[in-house]
Amino acid sequence: GPATGLTAIGDTVKLASRIEALCKPFGAELVASAPAAAVAGIAPAPWRRERAPIPGRDDGIDVFVGPTADRLPSAAR
Repeated sequence: GPATGLTAIGDTVKLASRIEALCKPFGAELVASAPAAAVAGIAPAPWRRERAPIPGRDDGIDVFVGPTADRLPSAAR
């Protein structure tokens, strides 16, 4: 049959890419937006909360920075 594919575009996808790109400058394995962390049940400790600048936006966003994935709650893994 014919090949099909999906491509996601828009502000949400761009923001997700920008958040993922924060891992390197923060020296972290994981960075999650504060709203996503809340939905995932990520407790603030041992994560640190940062205000991150996002290119193309007037203000930054609050993110949680975690050094390793093994510190995620088991329900979020």
